[in-house]
This record gives sequence, structure tokens and C-alpha cells, in this order.
Amino acid sequence: MKKILLLVIVLFKIISPQNLLVPYDMEILPQTQNFDLESITFTIEPQNTVAYCISGSQWYVNGANSCDTTIIGNYLQPHLNPQNEWIDYGFDVCYSTSGYPKFWLTVNKITISKGETSFYFYIDYRDCGYGNNWNDITIRYDDNWGYFISAMLNTSIPSNGQSPTTCGFSTISLGQIFRIGLLNNFGTYNTDCMANLNYWANCLVLVNQNNHPALIWGPNPSFSATHFKIYRAESNGQVGNPINLNYSLIATVESNILHYTDFDVLISNEIESYYQYYYIKGFKNRQNTYSSPTNIVNVQGGVYKINSDREKSNEKVNFLTQNYPNPFNPITQIKYSLPEPTLVQLQVFDPFGKEVPILVNERKDEGTYEVEFDASNLSSGIYFYQLKTNNFIQQKRCWL
Repeated sequence: MKKILLLVIVLFKIISPQNLLVPYDMEILPQTQNFDLESITFTIEPQNTVAYCISGSQWYVNGANSCDTTIIGNYLQPHLNPQNEWIDYGFDVCYSTSGYPKFWLTVNKITISKGETSFYFYIDYRDCGYGNNWNDITIRYDDNWGYFISAMLNTSIPSNGQSPTTCGFSTISLGQIFRIGLLNNFGTYNTDCMANLNYWANCLVLVNQNNHPALIWGPNPSFSATHFKIYRAESNGQVGNPINLNYSLIATVESNILHYTDFDVLISNEIESYYQYYYIKGFKNRQNTYSSPTNIVNVQGGVYKINSDREKSNEKVNFLTQNYPNPFNPITQIKYSLPEPTLVQLQVFDPFGKEVPILVNERKDEGTYEVEFDASNLSSGIYFYQLKTNNFIQQKRCWL
């Protein structure tokens, strides 16, 4: 066995020219499949002015830059081409010395461009588990099937022209938001390593999700919340001190929900002068206590609709929204609103009426809530989710 290993090492040294990148010494592997000789560019852009890096085991604040790489034709892994040239594409984390383009630990927008078409999604890397777990991911753009993501460096090829979902990949929806800890199963989401870096006061990020503002944040390292309260204010023009605006509570989400899309607001430069401002507070239900607010973020645009399930009068009513994304794989968000305190059951059923999980089964206060439905252990197909209160029942359909 030692002789075989030595032979492999010797062969690698013979065929690998000096000063080349070490194969697989990357943390994001971009892949392309079923293309001719088109140019496909992968770009990583930080979405927050505050980004982080790691020195040893210590996190520190660091400036972040965009980075990109362009692939010609098909690429699944580092290899020698017919001209005996080493082909190697990838991205590595900010503290690496591998030589790949570097990304930072923040909310990153990843854009895949081919010609005049582009596709984007987001990954939040602000998790203290990073560096202590498997961190690698693979992003595959298949011209026949679309856009996919996988934990680890996945070079598996589907058989008989099948979808990459048959070999460990999940479909990416336009504008979808991921957390690195969920992609690679870190277990818990921990931001304690950033507590002394003023994390909570800088954690709120606003991104564009299909022309709606999407808010992304993380756990408050100094406040154990049961819920998060989301506030919004509108201003006719940008203001210098937005904390003085008149904010209204627009949603309450469970503590395991760490992003929220405001579908009532349309991002548009054509809505002259109007700006939407947001911040979030942590909330402890039993103690009825609040954390300090996050930083305030804003976007140009206006409130252009009220959810179609609400009555047009000022009367508060129950409503259950369509899950987003839909179709989904394997996680989606479900939003509902309550006009008064009540016992709430939010259940999911398969097409045969069998109850799958119960997402909510407890008494809730008046407000708008958002819960996460993780269908990782379920088969693809149609499912139904039902909201039931003391005097209200509504059901909707979703596709996994």
C-alpha cells in the first residue's frame, strides 16, 4: 500500500507543473455541465458593509471585496486537458493561502452569468461553526437542468442524463437564501464568536429577492430570544437619522427563522423618493422582554399591495399565505396572521390525508408569524398545509 501511495505522489509531481493551485484546496467548487464552449462567470459579492475573517480560532472584522472566476465550457473538477494544461477553478475563504479567488464570512450574493442571462442566490457565512466543521460546498450550473447546490465537494455525475438531484444536489431557486450551517449540518447556529465585534448591531442585511426586500440576520449572542419582531417605516426621501421615523410591527417570527421577505413592498427606482426602513428586535415571550434593535437598513421602493387574503377594511383577520419558495427543495417558509390570541395548529398532510409534521401546536398572541417547513425526510410530490384556530380553518397546497 505504501508503494502504491508513493507512486501516486510521484506521478502527481511529474504531471503537475510548479506554481499551480493544489487540487481541491478550495471551499466553493463551481461546476458547469452540458455546455459547449460558452463562458460562464461565477461572482461572489458581499452584501454587508461588515464582514469577518478568522485568524487561528479568533474572528475579526475585515473589509470584503467581490471576486469572480470564468469557466469556458464544461468543468466538474480539477483536471489535465488534452493539451496537458492543468485546469482548476474554485473559491477559497479569506484566510486561505491557496491562490484561489477569496470570499469573506458575511452574507454573500452568488451570481452565475452566461451572456446576457444571470441567476443569483445568497449564502450567509456568519456562523461560529465555520472552521470547525466541513465547510465546502459545490455549485453546479447544468444547461439542461438548471442551478444546484451540494454540501462538500461533489463531483458525482448523474447517470443516463438525469438531474443532479439524483446524486446529492438540491435545486436552487432564484433569490433563495441559504445558511452555511444548514448546508453542511453544523448542528447549532452560533454567533458567540462575534459577540465582542458588535455583531447584533451590524447583523441585519437587506437583499433583493425577486424585487422584494429580504431581511437576513442571525441569533443575538447576548439575548436568548423566543421570537423576532420585524419593524418597518416609510419615508418620503432618505433621512439622516432613521431611528426617529414612525415604525410599525409588520411580522413576528419564531427564533429559528432568520430571514424574512416583505412581499408587500416592491423595490423600484420608479417609486420616486419613497424609502422603506427596517430593524429587528429579539423578544422573550414569557418574560415579555425585548433586546436592543439591530442596525437599520433601507431600500428605495413603496408598499404596493396588501396580501390578497386580507380584507380591504381595517378589520384584522386571519390569513395564511402561499409558501415561498414553491416549488421548494427541501425548505420553504409559511406565513400566517392572527387577529387575536388563540390556539394555533399548523399541520402538513400528504395527498392521502396522512399528517406529516405538525409545525405549530400552541397558543399564539395576535400578530404575523413565519415558520420553516423542512421536508428533507419526505418524498417529492404535492403536500397540503392547514392553519386551524378556534374559529378559522384554511388550507393551501405546495410542491416539493
